[in-house]
Amino acid sequence: MTRQWLRDQLSHRFNLDELRTLCFDLAIPYENLAGSTLSAKARELVTYCERHHRTDDLVALLREQRPDLFADAALPQRKRDVQAALTSDGATAQGTGNIVLGAGAVYIGGNVERSQLVQGNQNRVGDEAQRGGIRVGKIVDSENVTIGGELKGGNLADAAALAERLMNGSISVEEVVRSKHIMVGLRHVADPAAPTLDALRQEIAALRDELTAIRDSEALDAVEAEDAEEAAATLATVATELDKEAPRGSRVLRKLKELTTLLTSTAEAGESAEKVGGQLVKLAPVAAALYQLAQRLLGG
Repeated sequence: MTRQWLRDQLSHRFNLDELRTLCFDLAIPYENLAGSTLSAKARELVTYCERHHRTDDLVALLREQRPDLFADAALPQRKRDVQAALTSDGATAQGTGNIVLGAGAVYIGGNVERSQLVQGNQNRVGDEAQRGGIRVGKIVDSENVTIGGELKGGNLADAAALAERLMNGSISVEEVVRSKHIMVGLRHVADPAAPTLDALRQEIAALRDELTAIRDSEALDAVEAEDAEEAAATLATVATELDKEAPRGSRVLRKLKELTTLLTSTAEAGESAEKVGGQLVKLAPVAAALYQLAQRLLGG
C-alpha cells in the first residue's frame, strides 16, 4: 500500500460526505483539512494521518467499512480489535497495551452495549505524555475518573501537544452514567456528556485563580509578565460575558481560542518546565478544554 494508492482510493471510491464520516469516526477535524474538492480533502486526510501517525488507524477503519476495497491493504504489525474494559479501582490505561487507535492512543471497549466502558473509582485513562487520541464511549458507576492525564512535571512540548489534542477534539467522552467527578482536563464538570454553564463559570474562575498565583509569584521576566497580563485580561472578558443573562457564544469562543494560542506560544520561549513560563503553558490544556466545553454549550 502506497500513499498515492490510498489517496486515489479515497478520491475515486468515496464522496465528500463519506470522507467527513471517516474523519468523524477517527476524531479528525474535517473542517481543518485544506481544500474543498474531493481530491484535495483526500490528499489532506492522508497527509494528516501520516503527520500524526494515524495511517494505520485510517486503514483499519477502511478495512472494516469497505472490505471489498481494503481487505488486502497492508497494516503495520500491531494489536487490533482490543475489547478491554477498565473496571478495577485505581487502574491506569496507557502505553500500548490497550491500543487500537494509533501510536500512544487509548481506546476502552468491551461492555454488552458494544461501547467503551470505564467502571470503578480513581481510574485514569491516558497519562502525562499521551501521544495519540483518547476516546471513551461510556463511563458508568464511577467516581474520580481522569481522562487525558494531569500535567504534573513533564515538559512544555507535552503541555502544548495536549492543548492541541483537546482543541481538535481527539480526547472525548461520549456518555456518563451514574458517575461523578469525571475530569477531562477540567475539575468542576461532573458530567462531560451534559455540561452546564455554571460548570463553565466555575472552571473559568479556577483558571483565573491559577493565573493570579503565577502572576503573583514575582518570578516572571518581562515577556512572561506581559503574556500573563494579556491572559488575565482575556479571562476577565470571558468571565464578564458569561455573567450576562444571554452570553454571546461567539465572543466567549473567540477569547478562549485566543487564550489557548497565547498560553501555548509560551512553550517556544520557555527553556524548561521549571520556569514560570513553563507553568503558563501548562494552563493551555485547561484553556483548550474550556474552549471545547464552551463550544458544546454555546455553539460555534
